[in-house]
Amino acid sequence: MTIPSQPGNYTPQADRSTVPLGPESLTWKLFGDMRFALVAGRTATLQAMHPGVGAVLWDSSRFRWELADRLWRSVPPILGVIYDEPKQSTGRTVRDFHKGMKGTDTTGRHWHALKPELFYWVHATFVESMVAAQQHFGTPLTPSEKDQLIAESPAYWATYGVRAPQEHWADWADFEHYWNTTMENELERNRTTDFALHTRDALRPPPTNVPALLWSAVHRPAHASLSWVTNGVMSPQEREILGLRWAQRDRLAFAATSAVVRQAWKLVPEDRGYFPRAAAGIARARMQSN
Repeated sequence: MTIPSQPGNYTPQADRSTVPLGPESLTWKLFGDMRFALVAGRTATLQAMHPGVGAVLWDSSRFRWELADRLWRSVPPILGVIYDEPKQSTGRTVRDFHKGMKGTDTTGRHWHALKPELFYWVHATFVESMVAAQQHFGTPLTPSEKDQLIAESPAYWATYGVRAPQEHWADWADFEHYWNTTMENELERNRTTDFALHTRDALRPPPTNVPALLWSAVHRPAHASLSWVTNGVMSPQEREILGLRWAQRDRLAFAATSAVVRQAWKLVPEDRGYFPRAAAGIARARMQSN
């Protein structure tokens, strides 16, 4: 299936089976949780492992020159897709960021950032990362909770106004089939993932509003730490594709780190455990319901 020539003209049709997003949804509870930051490196890497996404990033993005700033700037609108008021159409704003972005992979295939299968894979990584964040640093989701996330996913996807390349997943088992099939048949180690994971100065250009002198002192330790945590939350299959090593001492250290985060999180007040954009959306929804 191809996207319309004018993506902004596409309006998703109402689906009675779609579970709406909102303050009572599991997506609202999980997506803005600050522990999501601990799996964000893996999320971005999984996205770039798709040859189309990797090609678009390499050819059409300045991520090689502003990787840290790109990550810094991307978080608020990505959160806004869930937590902003619907009238703001943040999902479509995020979609429109990708208009005109194209790339060619190492086999010569041409890709566009708004090709549905690319956008759908990126969407899938966000859905799966909510599960992964809780698996590693919180309370693992039950099978019914995973099914609930999948039931809410069509409403999440609809915010972008991009045609889905297939029927939405029926449940978590259906999602896992899609995930595993993509992992086995599509994902790869490529120049984009190598740059992000293995280049010592990948984070050298400072993020916006961070003093250059300060960043020059911390960007390499920051990259090393991010790469280690990203490796820690990877599955063995993902590490194999990327050529990553994970020794026994790493496993033990990561297990201890996860345990510390779980215990420390119990002391974090609920309203302090969310990213600012998410916290603002939650607070607004509560005021409107009173």
